[in-house]
Amino acid sequence: MSEKLLDNWKKVIQKNNPELAQLFTHDGAFPGYSSTSPKVLFIGRESRYAPTGDRVTDDLTWFRSLDSTDSLGNYWNRIITLVYLIQTGQKYSQDQTPSPGTILNQMRATDNYGFAIMNISKYLNPEEEKSGTSNFNLINQFLADSDLPQRNFVREEIEALAPDIIITANLWGCKIKKKYLDLIFPPQDLGAPVFDRTGNACLQNFRLNGKTIKRIDTYHFSAVGNDQELFYDPIMELV
Repeated sequence: MSEKLLDNWKKVIQKNNPELAQLFTHDGAFPGYSSTSPKVLFIGRESRYAPTGDRVTDDLTWFRSLDSTDSLGNYWNRIITLVYLIQTGQKYSQDQTPSPGTILNQMRATDNYGFAIMNISKYLNPEEEKSGTSNFNLINQFLADSDLPQRNFVREEIEALAPDIIITANLWGCKIKKKYLDLIFPPQDLGAPVFDRTGNACLQNFRLNGKTIKRIDTYHFSAVGNDQELFYDPIMELV
């Protein structure tokens, strides 16, 4: 993903809201993404941890500090497992699917993670230790500061990453303003729901870069609940 895009984006933020520009956080593809098939892009709401201001760099540093017995937490357990299931075409089995720590060890050994992560907002949520709730005022402020009608940076980032599958973290079921979501995912490009798996995951066809890909909206990756029921079974059924 082009760093020039993110740098130009940050310049717009610095112009429109210099006080919050220091919260701008880079994100994008992890090693191995461009050569992976299918390429999976996870789109969340905001970052909670990025000491250097580069989400990928900081996450990789953290990954490399772990061993296979360390807990990754709900967020990463689900993403790492979904990447494995999608790339292998398997359904989740508690007995046969490797643990997230084991999968991560394999990724580290080959330096091939094969997925990308971006957030709708590039503002780091400074209240991460006070609350697990998304700061929707800050998210919507970022989208306003980005001046998307002038240049749709969010859509450009998605196009540059060129995924085969997009998994979004409950972007439509929260307080992100619809006018911004319609700019990023225009109704003419996002078809009617193809299948809604008991409310846990909704599949729509999405027109991107001249081709049709799958866009699946599900719960936020850190949601409380059973991993298999909320994520693995419904998403793999739609994939």
